[in-house]
Amino acid sequence: MSHLTKSDIAATQAAAAPSTGSGASGEQLAPRRALLVVLRFRPSWAYIDGIREFGRTFCATSLDDPEAAERARVILQELLEIAVRGSTASRGKELELELTLRDGRPEVAVTRQADPEQRVLLEGAVAWVNASAPEAIYLGALRAPAGGPASRTRLGLARVRLEGRAELALEALDDGRLRLRARGQP
Repeated sequence: MSHLTKSDIAATQAAAAPSTGSGASGEQLAPRRALLVVLRFRPSWAYIDGIREFGRTFCATSLDDPEAAERARVILQELLEIAVRGSTASRGKELELELTLRDGRPEVAVTRQADPEQRVLLEGAVAWVNASAPEAIYLGALRAPAGGPASRTRLGLARVRLEGRAELALEALDDGRLRLRARGQP
């Protein structure tokens, strides 16, 4: 098993840092994002634990900040559970996970196909969770009647806001997929 040194990590971070320049044909290149990890997989509960722990370890190593790594673990856990719960493992269906580190903060995005009912559920849940302070929303989600997918989704997103210290956004892509993004805050 190989171990990364601080200089290996610094080189990786420098390579992922935003830059501009000219391509081989002289065209101007757009700034690169600090995108670090992209995974594409079929929705399955079996993958969540491994991906969550990989993300935590990756953030702990890259950021040298155990608290930020733990927040990333919470964000990964909840966003993956929400995505798997709302998906099926049918042929051709897959989730896409992006883990980015920006300014020392984790950003996690999960993209997936969603039927109209799932889209309405996620839009409502994200709007509800973003409407108030994280502590108030979390307590409200805990007190809400348990049961359906809406209550589980709201509780998971409330946990992302409070324990993950993240802001949430939902984006409908041109191809019909939805991207749920959580950006860690300082």
